[in-house]
Amino acid sequence: MLYLIIKETHYDNIENSYDIADFTQFGNIATDKLQGYILINQDKDITYSIVKYVSPFDSKKVDEDGVPL
Repeated sequence: MLYLIIKETHYDNIENSYDIADFTQFGNIATDKLQGYILINQDKDITYSIVKYVSPFDSKKVDEDGVPL
């Protein structure tokens, strides 16, 4: 499981763009990173968010923090 920090750039005349700004396997670190990106962001047309990604091909069992069971 990965936590992706997504950077969304808002445009007036075209669709928004989305980029992966950062990632981690740990939810608490992802939250800290997101807060950092939000804090240093000076552009009103850019927002950041977290997406929890679970690979459909990963058959390992993990808890809610991504730690293998």
